[in-house]
Amino acid sequence: MLNRPFINVLLLLMLCAPAAAQAQNLENTFFITEHLPPYTASVNGEAQGLSVDILRATLRAAGINPRNIKIHVYPWARGFKMTLKTPNTCLFATVRNKEREHLFKWAGPIGDVNFALISLKDNIEMNSFADIQKYSVGVIRSGVSHQTLLQKAPEGTRIELSTDITAMIKKLQKGRIDLILENEHVLHHVIKKSNLDWDKFKINYVLNFGRMYFAFSNSTEDYVVRRMQKGIDTIRRNGKLKEIQQKFLPKARATSLEVTPLN
Repeated sequence: MLNRPFINVLLLLMLCAPAAAQAQNLENTFFITEHLPPYTASVNGEAQGLSVDILRATLRAAGINPRNIKIHVYPWARGFKMTLKTPNTCLFATVRNKEREHLFKWAGPIGDVNFALISLKDNIEMNSFADIQKYSVGVIRSGVSHQTLLQKAPEGTRIELSTDITAMIKKLQKGRIDLILENEHVLHHVIKKSNLDWDKFKINYVLNFGRMYFAFSNSTEDYVVRRMQKGIDTIRRNGKLKEIQQKFLPKARATSLEVTPLN
């Protein structure tokens, strides 16, 4: 027959077991991303792309085998909502700005986010962002570029909404719009995948939307985020971060233009 002290110890262990099993750590973080080539994409059920490679390199630098980590590819709105509500969840890659600052705990940065105003080559002349009001501008409905134009564009700017980037490019080619405002590298990827000549397009102006980070749910323990940050710092110092960026991203034609930060 079991004595009472032994039973008490057994009950205590049983009560502590679930809490121990649910302890947060980087190894069991729930990672979420979206389908946005060349940054992230789901290929035959496997997450691939620039941000995915950065995540895996960061985990290796933190002493974690990335093969043991499952990456979930969800629509952006769903992933954003889940990360807000679910402990030990990370959404990547996410632009860090004033509106989102208090919503997450951040590890990074892992890159800049520049949006370009592109046109057909030699079809537009822009000397400042204010010149946008002379033209019609295509954006993705409810996307960050749409919201930015509503807030920042001069009064009278003509905004043309589309559901995807391919549709916007077709409108540009048919002369239905003058400009497209979208992530420069995403535009480059879609144009190349559509078997179009990137050199026939012109970058007229560039806006900096901020920097990309790993965004952890606010209820994630600080030591989990710190471990992630340490891994990012390591791959930045040893050159691995830059190596991954150069692998996926073409040399930005925007480097010769003014890049205007959005405040």
